[in-house]
Amino acid sequence: MKESPAARFIKRFFFAWLAAVILSLCLPCGGQAQQAATQGEQNNQPDQQTSSSSDTRPAAGVIDQSQLTGLPMNGRSYTQLATLQAGISDPSGGGRQGGQGASITISGGRGEWNSFLQDGTDINDSDNQVPRSAAGGQLGADAIAQVQVFSTNYGAQYGRAAGGIMNAITRSGSNEFRGTFFEFFRNSKTDSRNFFDSSQKPPFKRNQFGATFSGPIVRDGTFFMGAFESLLDRLNETIVLFVPDNAILLNAAPNVKQYVDFYLPGQIPVLDQNGRPTGVAENRTPAKLPTNEHFFVARLDHQWGDKDGMFVRYTFDDATQSSVSTSPVFPRVTESRQQYVTMAHTHFFSPALINTSRLGYTRPVTNFFVDYRQDLTGKPLPPFYVPGSPQIGNINVSGLTVLGPNPEAPWKKVMNSFQGSDDVIKTFGPHTLKFGGVIERFQWNVFDNPNKGASWTFKNVDSLISGGKGGGTAIRVALPESDSYRAFRQTLVGLYFQDDYRVLQNVTLNLGLRYEFTSIIHDKFDHEVFLADEFRDTSPSTGAMMSKNPSLRNIAPRFGLSWAPGGTGRTVLRAGAGIYYDQIIEYSVHGLRITAPYYSVASLPNADVSSTFPNALAAVGNQRGKSQVSIFEYNNPKTPTVYRYHFDMQHELFSGLTINATYLGARGNNLLRNIEANQYPLPIRQADGRLFFPADPTPDPVFGPDNTINPAFGSIQKVLTDAQSFYNSFVISLSPRPWHGLTLGGNYTFSKSVDDTSSGGGGGAGGFGSSGYGLDRTLDRALSSFDIPHRFTMRYSYELPGGSGQSGFLSAFLRGWRIGGVLSARSGQASGVNYGITSDGFLFTSERPDLMLNRGKTLTEGTTAGCNGVKAGTQLGGPDLYWDPCAFGVPQAGYLGTAGRNIIRGPKTVNLDFSLQKDFSIDSRRRIQFRAELFNLPNHTNFRPPQQGANTVFRNSAGLVNPSAGKLRTTSTNARQIQFALRLSF
Repeated sequence: MKESPAARFIKRFFFAWLAAVILSLCLPCGGQAQQAATQGEQNNQPDQQTSSSSDTRPAAGVIDQSQLTGLPMNGRSYTQLATLQAGISDPSGGGRQGGQGASITISGGRGEWNSFLQDGTDINDSDNQVPRSAAGGQLGADAIAQVQVFSTNYGAQYGRAAGGIMNAITRSGSNEFRGTFFEFFRNSKTDSRNFFDSSQKPPFKRNQFGATFSGPIVRDGTFFMGAFESLLDRLNETIVLFVPDNAILLNAAPNVKQYVDFYLPGQIPVLDQNGRPTGVAENRTPAKLPTNEHFFVARLDHQWGDKDGMFVRYTFDDATQSSVSTSPVFPRVTESRQQYVTMAHTHFFSPALINTSRLGYTRPVTNFFVDYRQDLTGKPLPPFYVPGSPQIGNINVSGLTVLGPNPEAPWKKVMNSFQGSDDVIKTFGPHTLKFGGVIERFQWNVFDNPNKGASWTFKNVDSLISGGKGGGTAIRVALPESDSYRAFRQTLVGLYFQDDYRVLQNVTLNLGLRYEFTSIIHDKFDHEVFLADEFRDTSPSTGAMMSKNPSLRNIAPRFGLSWAPGGTGRTVLRAGAGIYYDQIIEYSVHGLRITAPYYSVASLPNADVSSTFPNALAAVGNQRGKSQVSIFEYNNPKTPTVYRYHFDMQHELFSGLTINATYLGARGNNLLRNIEANQYPLPIRQADGRLFFPADPTPDPVFGPDNTINPAFGSIQKVLTDAQSFYNSFVISLSPRPWHGLTLGGNYTFSKSVDDTSSGGGGGAGGFGSSGYGLDRTLDRALSSFDIPHRFTMRYSYELPGGSGQSGFLSAFLRGWRIGGVLSARSGQASGVNYGITSDGFLFTSERPDLMLNRGKTLTEGTTAGCNGVKAGTQLGGPDLYWDPCAFGVPQAGYLGTAGRNIIRGPKTVNLDFSLQKDFSIDSRRRIQFRAELFNLPNHTNFRPPQQGANTVFRNSAGLVNPSAGKLRTTSTNARQIQFALRLSF
């Protein structure tokens, strides 16, 4: 009889547990010797910021070493633990190891608003986000003493970003030689099958191993710490693709067939409500996604007497990962190398006057290219759409997975950051003064190749197989001589003053002021472009992209008040407010490199390409194709600004249990957003208030309509500084003291985030869920893409009772076992529905459909009434039909769709990670730890919102429903995975 998955799981876990039991019988149980062995390590921890009546701000979240080494982390990336803090979330789901693009949102801020530090040195990546490696994480948790997380209102000593602050402090050596060796291992034999896997699980194997060493070079004077860690991951993952049905492809025109043959064959036909083929099928293919990462850190500390101390720390990380963004036929390879150096000196003039000087250097490098495989199809690649291009290009069809590689590949980003800072702390009487400054010099050397291979967008499958006959095809292609290389340079300067003033024994004021500015970013070769008037200028001007520096008046006051009524300290009330700026640096203007006259992109939104496909340059026409220009707001740019305010109450319910309740609000003004500012005519406001975008009275029979606002250009992509955001949240946290071996910590966040756009900068136009008309920003005001109204997290650890009254082997077996874990549950994030189908004679295309009033807010609940392509009575909310396509209609040509942005709430996420561990003492200095970790213990399937065409409602202008609409075909967390580890400490 075939063994069931549950039986296999129990058997494998039992044998691992039995091995630990045998080990426990062979080694004496840890007790006082173990405690003595860890005492020196504990004494080496830096001071932790705590919350008291003297501090007006809620306590900084502290991730200490016990959590870094004790809690289960999938991939052992320490930034994962930041999401255990109140108000912090990872919109990607946070339970899936690997991959790039995930970002952390803090207190309703965008992912690029945060500042990540290592020993006080800025280590943000080139995109101003979490400094993840190509492997998708941050190694070196064993080398970190603690991570401080500031997510609410923090003092004036922190700047550069408008979101949260995360500062990782590395460990230092001590007078005792100490070290560890460890390995974490897992493979597919102990894993559960993913929801989308076939009956045969794809193979998977991971080895993660490393060591740490620390000790004295000169006793009581000079100490060292070194650590290394390697990750070798051989992942095979099932990728779900939406492809044309095999029968449809047989009718492809000769000039199209050699390209569409690279769609992997459909295995599961997608049928309509009558059971007939829709022309779309699913393909489920295991993709090879290997990952290698190697990490190293070294730190040297030196003391001169009692008044001077310094340290130098160097961090190195090198990683390579293969992943899939579109089709496994065109896998992408990402390589990263990160190097961080910090040197700091602290001098004690007196116990009341301390000065710390710091120098830092960071160099994150990321390289991205496409690995053109031929083993999946067995066919040689057809001719590239642009001969001599570095990439083949891609094909986009409503409802299908993109055919082709990432359109920007290959690309490379090199960033050099030189930093210097000085901080002084002076205490006198009731005042604690902090003042200082920082200067940071940025160098970014970047290039990529967007659309050098051409990007074709066909309105449906029929249009694709005919080669774009009849119009409605959009094409965007860069001319061969285009050069996107830029050497951006910029300087940031920040000055601050902070006074923590104890007015009374139970009343404290925090008064801070920060002044921070940046120089206007510029290119070393002066390849910068602007339009003073995008409606009337006939050619781009070269020079500074902004007419003035918007940061010169960036004064940021910070204020706080703390009061402990009654003088007992059991209740503490706090309130505060502050202004925070997000500086306009490279990530804000990255896409502006793709602009005439240095980078020529020709684009046509609605053309007949049947006579020219696959020749992209012929399709746009030498005379008709108009260049794209990418610009920043020139005349009145502003620095993105966030006004944040909070009220916090801390109360000790009874001895050992403290509750915190916090209201946090934030208002964002002058935020970055991207728009397409030209590819539509100026609208006419109708009597009912609606905007109408008229048709071109004389459209070209081949190239389609061309009544752009400014006929001198094709596309004008513009970055504006006028968006707004609104965030309100209520957070409740419980912090009980350890009790009989049980340690708990948890919080619940109820929040709402609304904005005009959830990302900005870079020059990309539109964006998912946009209206298609960017000149009126309020048309897109809706729930933020990262809005998660309900979020609960809890961490726990418990030393199991056992062995009491026992002796010998039985006592050694029962005593010392610890369990721990992390539980997280949250609402789904907001997402939207796309339309984007062209109409004959119209240049303007609404990006959203009409919303039928009869469905209201129940787009994912109940059953559908049925419509053209969807069977009536089909249950909503499941993976095969998550949202109701029949709630939408085709917008009238020339009008905006009535559906709002981000009107669909994605699937909720629930995840429980669990660990079982025990330490075995070898002697007074050496011990071995056994760990078994189970990620997603209940094996709960957590779906991601619809991806890759499944968020597009219709396949044509007649309202025929896209066969992949509303289908969930990816997960945000892994299926259950089991990991075993051994750690030797001495």
